Amino acid sequence: MAFLLTRTAHLVAHLGRRFVDDGHEVRHVDVRNLPAEALLPLATGGSPAHVLAVDYALRPVLTSLGAEVAHGWFVLDRHIGVDADRAVTLAPEAHDALTPVVERFRAALPGRSRLAAA
Repeated sequence: MAFLLTRTAHLVAHLGRRFVDDGHEVRHVDVRNLPAEALLPLATGGSPAHVLAVDYALRPVLTSLGAEVAHGWFVLDRHIGVDADRAVTLAPEAHDALTPVVERFRAALPGRSRLAAA
C-alpha cells in the first residue's frame, strides 16, 4: 500500500530542502503537538476563499500556543504539481510568491536550528 502525502506535506518537503542545505531540520508538525521552535505557517487549499486562514486562524492559534511564528503563506492546490516520483513543481505564481516569504524566514534564523512548518 502506497503512503499518500497531502499537498501541504509535499510543499513542506519541497521548500525544506533549502533549509536543510543551511543545516536546519524541517518537518511538518501537527498543531496538537506543537514544538517550541520557529514556525513558518504554510497552508494549501482548493479555493482562494481560504487565503486568510493563515493570518486569521492559523497564526493566532500558533501564537497563543507559544510558538515563534513567521509570516506564512497560502498556496492553491492547483499550483502544486506532484509527479509519480513525488517531485514537486510549483506554478510560477506560487513560486514567485513563496520565494520572498521563504527567504525572509531563512534570513531571520540564527545559525543551525530545528524548524517546523505548520
